[in-house]
Amino acid sequence: MDQDVIRARFETAILEALDAIGEQPAAWGRDDCALWVADIVAKATGRDPAAAWRGRYNDRAGAARLLGPLGLGFALRRAARACGWRHIAGSEADTGDIGLAMIPAVDDVGNIVRRPLTMICRVRGWFVARSEDGFVALDSAAIKSAWAAA
Repeated sequence: MDQDVIRARFETAILEALDAIGEQPAAWGRDDCALWVADIVAKATGRDPAAAWRGRYNDRAGAARLLGPLGLGFALRRAARACGWRHIAGSEADTGDIGLAMIPAVDDVGNIVRRPLTMICRVRGWFVARSEDGFVALDSAAIKSAWAAA
């Protein structure tokens, strides 16, 4: 399929996903950061990179058990390889490309920790992701790993 058509499909899917967030909090196993991005990819390409994880967890602890000791970053690399995505620098990403950022968060006992966040490139230089109460946008400099999905 033509690259411009794929990017246009991603553009539409990303905008629709952002609009659909509204004021609903994110839900583990339904529209957490990874599944939210996977839903966009599935809508744009017809291929669900998170099919193996759907319906198998409903909270942070369940997601952690499912992902195993190597966590989200390893799972993303595995999904990228299965989908044939090429590893790129975050600064090279364009609409629809996938990224992984590490963001500060507060753990269950009040400590500040760094947690992985699956993101999707909205436009060159900017990534968006589902957050607990909406969405977050980060400059591509915050992306630790990225893959060309389009």
